[in-house]
Amino acid sequence: MAKKAKQTFDLKKLSNRMDKIVVDSINALGRHLNKAIQDNIKKGVDINDDPFEKLKPITLKLGGKRPLNRTGKMMKAVKKTPATKAKPRFTLEITSKYGGLHHTGYTTSPKSLIPNKKVPARKWFGIPESFQPGGDEFEKMKLNVFLQVKNAWKKK
Repeated sequence: MAKKAKQTFDLKKLSNRMDKIVVDSINALGRHLNKAIQDNIKKGVDINDDPFEKLKPITLKLGGKRPLNRTGKMMKAVKKTPATKAKPRFTLEITSKYGGLHHTGYTTSPKSLIPNKKVPARKWFGIPESFQPGGDEFEKMKLNVFLQVKNAWKKK
């Protein structure tokens, strides 16, 4: 004798909500990543919370107090492109030459105020370990996606 099975999920509902769940989750992770980059600039640490090399006396005389945070322009040097259903990819990119130079390190121009000086690389832009698989932020986002998918499975 065949037994009846009770359906407690709705595949159509899940299918309809998956794109939104994925896009919303990618955008949330991207916004958190951008905030972490901005917060690290304010704190004077790199993407893995290691302190930046201290400023040289000449930079301090020119008005610098903390690396990458003298004018506030570095905070605005990141362009965010949110994920969409058609393109489920959140991107952050450095929009200023200055930001890129500081990320890799450079030597000042012979015509600059401080000529021919080596400026150390400050790895301010990138994905911190906490946002990579196994990291705290990544695991929080993974749990959030799991809970949203679990909720979408429920039949109401």
